[in-house]
Amino acid sequence: MNTEASKEQILDGLAKMIASEVVKQMEATNEHKEARLMSVDAAAKYLGRTPAAVRHMIAKGSINCVRRDGRVQLDRSDLDTWVEMGKARG
Repeated sequence: MNTEASKEQILDGLAKMIASEVVKQMEATNEHKEARLMSVDAAAKYLGRTPAAVRHMIAKGSINCVRRDGRVQLDRSDLDTWVEMGKARG
């Protein structure tokens, strides 16, 4: 019986470790989703584009960006507006 109890303890410990890791990953994902300003790389993932394509869109003026402290960031609401403007009916 000691062996069965040991197996249960090991499985319980493993389940707790897995659950803890899942929670950490979900929290990290939620933090990323809630950020208003995004890097070019994050914006590219959000739009399903490459970072080079997003930089090209910025250079063309197709999408606005925030330039501060040597960083280029994009506002999530500007990205959403860009998507909405690209929708076609029918």
